[in-house]
Amino acid sequence: MRDGAAQLGLMWQQHRIPPELAFRTIGRVPLKLVCGRNHPLAQGGPVAREDLKRHRQILVAARERERERHYLRVAGEVWWVESHWVILELVRHGIGWAFVSDHVLAASPAAPDIVVLEQQFDAGDRLAPLAVVWHAKGSHGVAARWLLQRFFKKEGNF
Repeated sequence: MRDGAAQLGLMWQQHRIPPELAFRTIGRVPLKLVCGRNHPLAQGGPVAREDLKRHRQILVAARERERERHYLRVAGEVWWVESHWVILELVRHGIGWAFVSDHVLAASPAAPDIVVLEQQFDAGDRLAPLAVVWHAKGSHGVAARWLLQRFFKKEGNF
């Protein structure tokens, strides 16, 4: 986006966006609490927050943004990785637990070996905001304008 190679992008929304980029939240993706079938958390009933604190958490590293790095952090011990796919492989092998989206879990070959945990402390899923981003000073072609209008469900300039 920054060097002009793309007109639009989709990303997990960040608290700080580079000033040359504009963004708009287009929705929220529910995140499930998961662990491997043989992980100690998978052996009981609903999981308490204190249970999670005692086990290693696997999180995606948000580069250079300390605030975002800690948004979903619960456990004292955290391993930071670069990919949701890597998270699922680590979780599959019992190395820790994580929050992941349904669509990533459903598309993973690791899914049969992963358990979605019931939480005692939260009534629903954690929600991660998803944003569309574009260069603030750039102009959009016909296709990009069409796509932005569909995302925002209204007419207008972007």
